Amino acid sequence: MRLNCSATTRGFTLIELLIALTLGLILVAGTVVVFVQSRRSAMQDAEIARVLQNGRFTVRLIMRELSMAGLWGNVTDGNAVSHHESLAVRRACNGDQSADWVFALPAVAFLNNANSTDVAASYDCLPHADIVSGADILVSKRVAGTTTTASDLQAGRIYVRSNGVSAQLFLASGEAAEPVMEGDTTNRAYIAQILYLRDYSVVVGDGIPTLCRAYLNTGTPPDMRNECLVEGVENLQLQFGIDTDGDAVANFYHAAPDAAQLSNAVTVRVHLLLRSINSLPGHVDNAIYTLGKERMPAASDGHFRRVFTSTVLLRNRRNAIWRGG
Repeated sequence: MRLNCSATTRGFTLIELLIALTLGLILVAGTVVVFVQSRRSAMQDAEIARVLQNGRFTVRLIMRELSMAGLWGNVTDGNAVSHHESLAVRRACNGDQSADWVFALPAVAFLNNANSTDVAASYDCLPHADIVSGADILVSKRVAGTTTTASDLQAGRIYVRSNGVSAQLFLASGEAAEPVMEGDTTNRAYIAQILYLRDYSVVVGDGIPTLCRAYLNTGTPPDMRNECLVEGVENLQLQFGIDTDGDAVANFYHAAPDAAQLSNAVTVRVHLLLRSINSLPGHVDNAIYTLGKERMPAASDGHFRRVFTSTVLLRNRRNAIWRGG
């Protein structure tokens, strides 16, 4: 049997080939656009999530320091805290070196809208040339929330030992005699620190504003050290709630209260401006942000920004010595 194959076999014409190539390019271009948009969206979500996480952490950190500032363990009056003889070597953090900053008890202090000149004159342990100008600086001193047994005292660290009536600040060195007090005593680690904003994070000039702190380091003798905590913190503003009628409720808020007003402060409003570490493609920030009574225009850049605000009660305000700058 013989098959007759009379049909003619042919391929694509030039027009058909061009149409196929065009459709293929359109599909590839669409895939690339979707990929780029997805990548951009993922980057944006990651930066926004980091800003929100850093903002919440920073607010909690500052609120904790303000609420615990002036805490001296189981003594309620800061005037009952004295210095033990082991503190003969004293560390200072002030420009003229005349005051005993670290061991002055009790104390909460701040500098309003600080600049490098103010910082250099007030706190020589800070890198004043790198301070974010126009941001507030917060100083807090307190003891730790947990106690330390006598056998666990760390040599070179400062503690407060109290018996509920009086207390002594002392240096645990393993050599010098520790305070001897009547009755049952507790030991709590002493914490003195300054929270400030630096204009870079890791490398000078990297342009990432960062929340840092100077703190009393363990050593013989103890000294002040600096470390950075949270990247992207552009500004910090504090407003103090002043009670004018003695009912423990703030009647008004002031960003730069005088000494008399501060003695009646019952709360603090904390205002923070945070920005993303990296700029977002296609995003331009021209907004003006309000932090209390301060208005902060953005830098017209591609960074995402967010304001965080919270109010904290000054639980130990009777033990606070305030100084505004």
